[in-house]
Amino acid sequence: MSTRLIKGRKKVRLAKIENKTNRQVTFSKRRNSVFKKANELAVMIGAEVGIIVFSPANKHYSFGHPNVNETIDKYVGKERPPSPSSPGIDDTYVQMFRKANSRALNTQLDYLQDQLDFALNLKSNLKEMNKNLDSQQEWFRDPIEKMRLQC
Repeated sequence: MSTRLIKGRKKVRLAKIENKTNRQVTFSKRRNSVFKKANELAVMIGAEVGIIVFSPANKHYSFGHPNVNETIDKYVGKERPPSPSSPGIDDTYVQMFRKANSRALNTQLDYLQDQLDFALNLKSNLKEMNKNLDSQQEWFRDPIEKMRLQC
């Protein structure tokens, strides 16, 4: 009988990962795992789930079933009992998420507004150029008598 080492899951030491690249990779993998588990919980049990995660680079990621904003509104709404363990802290995170989401949307709106302004300005310039070209090409509609032949 041969002796074989069985490799199982290793116990992970909980400490901050010092290497930035490793920390980012671990964050991405674990974030996806948490979102997957939240989705399973929502589908199998029918629970309403809302998760907001901020990366080490301060980007926000969210998952919600049926919708993150609906879940947050329900949590922050009047029917929510106050949390005895951490009153007020939960609301702070919700407000941070909403501000981050608003900032991202405002940045996108500003970018789209700039593109629209550029396109409208370009359209105006093209119309003006077209008008100038049209006026320059009207010479052939004048009567022949007005044209002078120079030899």
